[in-house]
Amino acid sequence: MRRHFNLTKIYPLVQSEFDKRLAACAEHDPALLKQIRHLFTAELNALKTNAEWAEFTIAFYGDIGCGKSSIIEALRISLAEAGKQEERQAFVASSQASTLTLAGYQKALRARNAARQELMTFQTELGVVEHQAKVAELNATEQRQALRQKLAQKLDNAAIWSKLRYRLRPPPEKQQLLDMAKQWKNERVTERRRIVKMREQLPALHDQSAVTEIVLAQFTRKRDALKKICDGNIIGDGGKPQTTQPQFYHFATRWGRFRITDLGGTGLPSQIAAVQNLQALKQAHAVFYVVNDAIMPTPAALEKLRKHLQDQTEIRLIVNWQSNTLAQWKKRLESPKIQHRVQSLDTMMRQQFGEHYHGMLTIAAKPAFYSVAACLPPFGNEEQQQQHFLSQHTPEELMALSGLNTLVQTLCNKMLHNASAKVRKTNIHKADCLLRNAIIALDSARHDQQPQVA
Repeated sequence: MRRHFNLTKIYPLVQSEFDKRLAACAEHDPALLKQIRHLFTAELNALKTNAEWAEFTIAFYGDIGCGKSSIIEALRISLAEAGKQEERQAFVASSQASTLTLAGYQKALRARNAARQELMTFQTELGVVEHQAKVAELNATEQRQALRQKLAQKLDNAAIWSKLRYRLRPPPEKQQLLDMAKQWKNERVTERRRIVKMREQLPALHDQSAVTEIVLAQFTRKRDALKKICDGNIIGDGGKPQTTQPQFYHFATRWGRFRITDLGGTGLPSQIAAVQNLQALKQAHAVFYVVNDAIMPTPAALEKLRKHLQDQTEIRLIVNWQSNTLAQWKKRLESPKIQHRVQSLDTMMRQQFGEHYHGMLTIAAKPAFYSVAACLPPFGNEEQQQQHFLSQHTPEELMALSGLNTLVQTLCNKMLHNASAKVRKTNIHKADCLLRNAIIALDSARHDQQPQVA
């Protein structure tokens, strides 16, 4: 299509060209042509609905857990994205108001643990005492029964004169029974008093434990409130996906205004989320395809990648090194095997997307994020991990070594250059792709092949 016409005429021109091609195939299978027209109309309407003309948009696309959100969060901080700046201001204000300190948290944690242990120990001791009382009662009962049986047997076997004598002077076993009953009664009273006293102490220990739980919960609630507005609040934990629906972040820099779209992972099970993410992807004028550790996509994943990005004009690959330690990170950077995988992946992308593939970047998302993070939840793993990465490098060194500086330079100096023209070029190209696919479908109809518009 010509590139100098009024942009508002793009879609009518595409429709007109399709109608001409469709009319030229009028002698072919009407049902098949109707299907092609229906598919084309649906795709054209979706294209018109999703097209973004006002704001240069960069989408981060990749599988679940590939590190998209970590990279985007590092960019939000580095380029002072407005939403992130508001969160950081709120974080600082909330931190100052909450008076959260590590010493206070540790004191509350120790008090809670001590109260729990005291309660647990006391409950165990009470259980032992109650059990011992039951065992003692059972033993005493058995002893009395045995003595009664012995006495009854003695009386049954006694001679008549002995029985008469026992009436005047009971046998010693009977006195033993009386003594035993008295002793058991006294012991029983003592045990019951001890158990009652211990049970009376139990509510106070429960209350004491509950108070320490409340105090610690106050620290936790304050910390959880800070986590909602901290640096890294959009980053998942490696379990359930943090990002399911597309998230949009707007930037205003000296290089220009633009928008970043954080797409949900391509492996999301929800069909609704998948549709929403594809619609957001269609709005993009440039795409970062993010992969973990240069892992080559499977044939099925490659086909999905090709289908989703076929109408994009500016595609870049980001290889994210998943690293929890400096040693692991450096080992991967220096591994010839991994470097070979990176080159193979780069070659594959160039083969798939040709002139629309603009090269590859490598980044370690976690070190990159920690190189710029400043508003982290207190006394948590995040602070410990940041200190680990900053133990051998300054933040500036970490920004350079992690690849964050290169990413920022690429985005600002290359991708934002002449962004308005890129918006027009990309949207026109998408309309071109739709028309080409429709023409291919019409051509296939002449050979009775199943159509595939997009």
